[in-house]
Order: sequence, then structure tokens, then C-alpha cells
Amino acid sequence: MMRARSHLLGEEEGDSYLASLSDLMVGMLFIFIIMLMAFALTYRSAHSDLQEQLQKSKEAERRTESQAEEAEQSKKKAEEAKKTAEEARKKAEEELNKARTLSMQRDEERKQLKSRSKKLLSRKNRM
Repeated sequence: MMRARSHLLGEEEGDSYLASLSDLMVGMLFIFIIMLMAFALTYRSAHSDLQEQLQKSKEAERRTESQAEEAEQSKKKAEEAKKTAEEARKKAEEELNKARTLSMQRDEERKQLKSRSKKLLSRKNRM
């Protein structure tokens, strides 16, 4: 009976050993599942952050392109304004040259008229 009893105790010890081992395995499985969930949450958070950064990057790129287009248009307008100003300056110089030429001609004609009138006055005074 003693033997049977010790045999029974051995089986119970074996069962308790297997029960402990299965409890440990279940516990490890739960830890693994918790770690997997933590990884999944971290991945989702990182993915959403990356999506947000990508969206901000695309928006910044669009703004940059828009600003580049505006700068190009401003540059074209400035070049056109410069060209117009250059043409106006050339026309003004031409007009100034014409005015100087006319002024010189007028002065020359005045000198000639003064000299003629002096000659006429001197002839009239002689007579």
C-alpha cells in the first residue's frame, strides 16, 4: 500500500509539474501577446506620425512651388519694368538731345539776327 501510495504521489507530482509548466507557458504567451500589442500600438503611432509629417512635407513643397512661381512672375515683371524704364530713358535722352539741338539752333539764329540788326542799325545811323 505504501508503494501504491508513493506511486500515486509520483503521478500527482508529475501532474503538478505539467500543470506548473503549462501555467508558465500560458504566462509567457500572455507576455508575448502584450509585447506584440505594445509593438503594434507603437507601430501604428509611428505610422500616423510619419503620415502627418509626409502631409506637412507635401504642403510645404506646394507652398515652396507656389512661392517659386510668384518669384518667377515678379522677376518677369521686374524685367519688363526695367525694359520699359530703359526705353523711357532712351526716349528722354533723345528728346533732351533734340531740345539741346533746337536751343543751339535758336541761339545761333539769335546771334545772326543780332548781328544783322546791328549791321542794319549801323547803316541806318550812317545814312
